[in-house]
Amino acid sequence: MLCAVCVLSACGAKSVDSSPTGVVKQFLGSSLKANTDKRHKALFDLLGPRSQARLKTSAEQATAATGGKRKYAPHEMLSASFRPNAKGDWTPKKFKLLGTSGNTARVEVRGEKKGQVQVVNLVKARGKWRIELDHVTPTTPAPATGK
Repeated sequence: MLCAVCVLSACGAKSVDSSPTGVVKQFLGSSLKANTDKRHKALFDLLGPRSQARLKTSAEQATAATGGKRKYAPHEMLSASFRPNAKGDWTPKKFKLLGTSGNTARVEVRGEKKGQVQVVNLVKARGKWRIELDHVTPTTPAPATGK
């Protein structure tokens, strides 16, 4: 009887794709959820150590700017960069693992139209793939400035 309960419990549980591509999908999925503290924490947890450290430093600076009257958490700094309830410029449709090398990976994200491409770099930290936002690289050139 106990084995049957364990098997049924396992069948009902959702498995989480912890691959580099799966982590990118999780991040994008979390970014589309309601603008809540829970959402921001989920996004922060999917970030790599360098991105988390940068956000921690930003939170400390923001706290210092208030004279310590308001203590900011690192995940709150991430939320400031998102446009809550706004639609993105394009919707990711295809995900492709470009490769892994040791503790790094690259995932290509494509939209429906030509030019809608983003490459996301990940690192393996504490045994889990995590996104480094300071390494998100567009694959299309920036528009000319006219200089």
